[in-house]
Amino acid sequence: VKLVYAHPSEGLEETSRNRALPSIDRATLEAAVAAAAEHGLPTVVHVRSWRDVREAAEAGATAVTHVPDQEVPDDLPAFLAERGTVMIPTLVGLDTALATDPELLESPLLRAVTTPEILEAYRSFPTAGDPGRAEQILRSMASAHRRQLASVGALAAAGVPIVAGTDSGNPWRVQGFSLHRE
Repeated sequence: VKLVYAHPSEGLEETSRNRALPSIDRATLEAAVAAAAEHGLPTVVHVRSWRDVREAAEAGATAVTHVPDQEVPDDLPAFLAERGTVMIPTLVGLDTALATDPELLESPLLRAVTTPEILEAYRSFPTAGDPGRAEQILRSMASAHRRQLASVGALAAAGVPIVAGTDSGNPWRVQGFSLHRE
């Protein structure tokens, strides 16, 4: 059962990656996770903040998907490991390689699973529209990606199970190919 429990990260400005989504409240999260468990169904909770991650784990969620842009709180990796909560980072969402590594766009796998039009869109991204804005977006994504990698490293070091996932269907993700990148 996939649930959306997504609130902005505290202390960060509201951006496209840090905004409230239509989301259930905590009581509904807890009830949905409990009902799924009664039927032997796993739950995956889409999160935005580390608070969301903690509350999903406290509710008994099987897994959480997405790694917030902020550093992981010091106590959270051990807590998640203790609970057996699985993390699905979807790091490929902030991987800028499709826009910054021209050789990657020539990958036989990538060319086999997408169209020439999509490849051209990635080739032209840094120069399309407002090049300055595109570069700012890429720098912001790269910075957030580095923070996410550090958080996933801390989670893995604590023994949190990590599962590959890509959040397919969003920009910077190409089904099949992105799973290999993840």
